[in-house]
Amino acid sequence: SVFLQEIGARQELKPQDKAGAAEKLAYFERKHEKELSKANAGNKAPGAVILSNYAIDDYLTCPYKYKLIHLLKLPIREQPNIVYGQAIHKVASEYYRLRSEGKSTDTEALKEIFTGMWKPSGFISREHEKRRYEHGLDVISRFMRAEEKNTRLPLFIEKSFEFKLDTN
Repeated sequence: SVFLQEIGARQELKPQDKAGAAEKLAYFERKHEKELSKANAGNKAPGAVILSNYAIDDYLTCPYKYKLIHLLKLPIREQPNIVYGQAIHKVASEYYRLRSEGKSTDTEALKEIFTGMWKPSGFISREHEKRRYEHGLDVISRFMRAEEKNTRLPLFIEKSFEFKLDTN
């Protein structure tokens, strides 16, 4: 790069080959044993790694992303689709929790949950935020109409799991 030459860099940088999933996992296991120990210090089972679906997705997307977010606990900038998704997820979780306890709720109560979870961050403009927010309210109304007809409930709303990685 011309810019590197301007700052006096003389060593030629070569792009690295993309590692396959097995190589990524091997690298992760070798390099991050200390971070895993710190991250799981409070776990009941020694050596157990507690993962969520988000942690697994982050690791599969990029092991370094997993390290930054879940091990080093660096804050990340919220994306509009994440803000929206978390608010809708909370509404659905609360709805199913109440139904599984034999309690009822109404659309307005669910919309209040959505509003409470809403964060006006990361949107392109105020108008973009307003459209997404209003769309969320519409989704909640349609969700309630559909679920009032449904007699089945999910087996679990949120179910934690854990497993032990092989230490060989």
